Amino acid sequence: MEKTRDSLAYLMPLINCVNSECAEYMERGGTGHVIFALPWFITWYSHVLDDLSVILRLYDLFIVSHYLMPIYVAAEIVNYYADEVLSKNCEMSCLHQYLSYLPTEIDENTWEEIIKRALYLFENHPPDTLENLNHEWKIKCEYIEHSSNKFITRQTFNKNNNYYNHQSLSKKPSILSRVAFWGVTIAIGGLAIYVWNQAQLLDSSKYISLGDFLNQFYPT
Repeated sequence: MEKTRDSLAYLMPLINCVNSECAEYMERGGTGHVIFALPWFITWYSHVLDDLSVILRLYDLFIVSHYLMPIYVAAEIVNYYADEVLSKNCEMSCLHQYLSYLPTEIDENTWEEIIKRALYLFENHPPDTLENLNHEWKIKCEYIEHSSNKFITRQTFNKNNNYYNHQSLSKKPSILSRVAFWGVTIAIGGLAIYVWNQAQLLDSSKYISLGDFLNQFYPT
């Protein structure tokens, strides 16, 4: 199982080699662990294919090739359908589901093209160069993780700012409403005093000033 895991670890570096944009998209979408390709590798694609002629064609290739050839084929499958991968939502459930069943959508002629590309990729990046590709990919993954964390932090910061701005705005109407309330109260009180004083013109002892009126609410 460890050998299988180590072999699968070369898939993303190879995808990054032939299509760095797609590799980064997959990593950001949570499919960089390449679990989708596990049955491809351990069953030589027979687990996901129904066409016997295609299965036999792949078996012929893998029997006479390096044991990592299924990984090279997997890299070229993803590369061939990179546009479709990039059109999916960048999240694990969506990408994993699409990638898992991707081989079932490939016709016989397309398989021949993918095999041709895989052989070319093998010639240009043989197994003894994969460690270097893997090292480059790990560095890129660190950058992707760092940039993703910065994006999450920025989102959180903006969310908090929006919250505090909302809180600040929500307090302003409260203050304004209090000022308006007391303004109306004083105006009504002043009007009431005026009417009372006009009615009591004959008896000056019953006059009420605005100060006396307010003292009834705020005694000193």
